[in-house]
Amino acid sequence: MRSRLLSGSRGLLHGAALVALATALANALGYLLTIVAARALAPAGFGAFSALLAAIIIGNVAALAVQAVVARDVAQAGPSDARGALATGLAAGALALALSPVLARVLQIPSVAPVAASAVAVAALAAAAGPIGVAQGRERLGTLAGLLLAQGALRVLGGMVGLLTNRSVTGAMTGLAGGLVAAAVISWAVVRPTRSTDRPGLHGRQVWSAAVVLLGFVAFTNADVIVARAVLSPVESGAYGAGSIVTKIAFWLPQFVPVVAYARLSRQQHRSRALRVSLVAVTLSGSLILTTTALAGDLILRVLAGNRYLELAPALWWFALLGAVLALAQVTVYSALARRDATTTVIVWMALMTLIAASASASTVVQVVSRATAVALVLLAVTLVREARRPLTARAEPIPVDGSARKA
Repeated sequence: MRSRLLSGSRGLLHGAALVALATALANALGYLLTIVAARALAPAGFGAFSALLAAIIIGNVAALAVQAVVARDVAQAGPSDARGALATGLAAGALALALSPVLARVLQIPSVAPVAASAVAVAALAAAAGPIGVAQGRERLGTLAGLLLAQGALRVLGGMVGLLTNRSVTGAMTGLAGGLVAAAVISWAVVRPTRSTDRPGLHGRQVWSAAVVLLGFVAFTNADVIVARAVLSPVESGAYGAGSIVTKIAFWLPQFVPVVAYARLSRQQHRSRALRVSLVAVTLSGSLILTTTALAGDLILRVLAGNRYLELAPALWWFALLGAVLALAQVTVYSALARRDATTTVIVWMALMTLIAASASASTVVQVVSRATAVALVLLAVTLVREARRPLTARAEPIPVDGSARKA
């Protein structure tokens, strides 16, 4: 019995390591696509590309919600209506497609084509969430790691092929969407989910609550790029997109911390220590990136975006600070999610509205990023105080979450 338990523990750790490695590689590939796009596109085009990537990440909340529901149902009862993910994907894509003309106008993108391609990408992500959730719920961690890596690799491969064949935002987004559609097809072919007759729906109060707070936080972490595209000139928004690469790195580098700590954040006896350790780890990561950016801003910009954005170097530390604060806020938001705190949902959405209102009158890159950072600091302070003072409720149940927020 003991040897069986040890073997099971080793298998779980091995599988978890594979998922962590796959997530890290997928994120690294995502940065590679952004770096290539920064060099291949003109500043105005790169600004549009960055804004559309942010819009896809926001639309990806539909996939996160579907994945959480399917994984929970599979873990608790075996089968789940994973095929309903296809309908969810089509609905999400149809809604995004209907909003494409409006979004193109807001983002100052002359053609609707790249916006429509981003709508297809949102649909493909939601459609793939069903089989990915089944793999997660069955604890087929090797399969889960492979699906996540395939999704990230095909997304980047498609985007790069689009950039090579047509050096435009339309080419990049069309290729990216094609890669995600291919990943969705592969996910269904590999997992082959079975249809559930006793669980016809994908909805539930807990999952809806988690989706609402995730949507608010994902929107909050990406809203500054979209606002910058709307209020700045195309060239300045391109510079902001280059700076936002550093924000993404500072935010995503400690991504494993809330994922690993989530289970302990859900248990009252471990929650306080888990929250402290998580905040310390994320703070150390943010401090390292902030210091490096302040000392070597020129070099970082040359590597990440090329020489055309070197004028941004003196202000690059602002983007690192914003990413570090957002990473800390993610820990406190996920701590609240673990104990099903509905008030934090309201706080996150209020912070999002405040960020939009505060940045709407900005006229420079520094004004947008500094105001976004100020609002993020307020969100962190409020949620941190709430998490430090309020104990975990006895009825809290963790919702299956594969990652804090999978990148589109």
